[in-house]
Amino acid sequence: MKTINRNWFEADVEGLRAIQLGKPKFYAIREILQNAFDESITECNVTITYTRGKSTITIEDNSPIGFRDLKDSYTLFKNCYKRPDPTKRGRFNFGEKQAFSICESAIINTTSGTVIFDETGRHETNEKRKVGTEVSMIIEMTSEEYAEIFDYIKKLIVPVEIKFTLNSGVVKSSKPIQEFETKLLTELLKNNRMMCTRRNTKVSLHKPESKSYLYEMGIPICEIECQYSIDVNQRVPMSSDRDTVSQAYLQDLFAEVLNHTYKDLTPEQSSSLWVRDASSDERITKDAVQQVIKQRYGDKVVVASPTDRISIDDAISKGYKVIYGTELSKEEWKNIRDNDVIQSSHEMFGKDNLGYDAELVEPNENMQKVAEFAKYIQKKVYGVEITVQFVKNKNAKTLACYGDRTLTFNASKLGMNFFESDTENFIVDSKILDLIIHELGHECGMHTQIEYHNAITKLGAELTMMALNNPELFHKC
Repeated sequence: MKTINRNWFEADVEGLRAIQLGKPKFYAIREILQNAFDESITECNVTITYTRGKSTITIEDNSPIGFRDLKDSYTLFKNCYKRPDPTKRGRFNFGEKQAFSICESAIINTTSGTVIFDETGRHETNEKRKVGTEVSMIIEMTSEEYAEIFDYIKKLIVPVEIKFTLNSGVVKSSKPIQEFETKLLTELLKNNRMMCTRRNTKVSLHKPESKSYLYEMGIPICEIECQYSIDVNQRVPMSSDRDTVSQAYLQDLFAEVLNHTYKDLTPEQSSSLWVRDASSDERITKDAVQQVIKQRYGDKVVVASPTDRISIDDAISKGYKVIYGTELSKEEWKNIRDNDVIQSSHEMFGKDNLGYDAELVEPNENMQKVAEFAKYIQKKVYGVEITVQFVKNKNAKTLACYGDRTLTFNASKLGMNFFESDTENFIVDSKILDLIIHELGHECGMHTQIEYHNAITKLGAELTMMALNNPELFHKC
């Protein structure tokens, strides 16, 4: 079988150093810690000192096997045992090189030997440990960068099976406030290539002390806008710098978090960015969508029907929150429609239903007098001619409506006795006057407009003066 030599490249360490020096110094300790956490350890001890612009960092674990192959510490992207296993954090085989490139010197002492990186180059010795690995690094840094390393270590979610110490002080593991299982994208080596696949995993939610972070098995990746810190207990697809993930991955993750925490959602949180992202994701459940809408808008909410302005006005007048198209993304609207969460204003308050499939009613004498009275009032007050009609429509939601200068009474809802005056001497009594004033005021506007309110007060005032100056107008003929 033909052997192919692919030793095509060389690495320029100074070039790598220049790139890494522009990044936070805690990157160095992160890479060594994630290697330690990937092993079967029960102890990990970190010692950090700082003197005259230099920090000495030592990380020691008790792995039974230790560093399996010292070549991994200086061979870029070498295949390793971790890649096929998505429960291991390492897969790039690049992190130690990134860390060591900014060191003044570094030493790995493990069960398979010792390798030293110093100003004269790289050296290996046969000195071995009986158990575990110790990595020591000397790095130039400022006092601010030194403090950042301590802040970074405080962010770690230490696996519960590991006793972790920092300068001999025990760092306690953070207990999750909630855990659930779901299927998320991960990376693993299959058929000699790194591939993305969906795999069932546990997700742990933690209460952050200040800022929230996304974690990969306890190692912080990046800050996120969420009321929880989220720890994914399998390999997270991310950049080689291990500090960014795709927006699509985050959105899927946020949706799963919301699906499992929506009952705890508050009105203030319901409009936060992560909830908006989650509500846009195809994974979101109906229960989660309903809770988001309830917390954001309340129990009484409808979607605006632009072609039915009267229904929008009626919804507002009855205390409903009306949502317009521009308030939500197209993905959020899709999930609302697919889950049939909110009715439209037309569905709930569509007054055109009064005219749909309605049966015209021939008015009796009393109805005809009410009609003539309404026509007279509108002509007298606003100088307009109107039509008055009576219909039967049991399915309609309204008693009466006014539009296109037509006043329509729904006899099915009002009943024929409605048009009989309670007082023998009057054509119209208070209940009839109430409905007429309410509807005729729509000549000037909708319920929620100031013009409408001005119109009904004007009608009330004019009718009062008519009753005082011409009382026979209200009497039966």
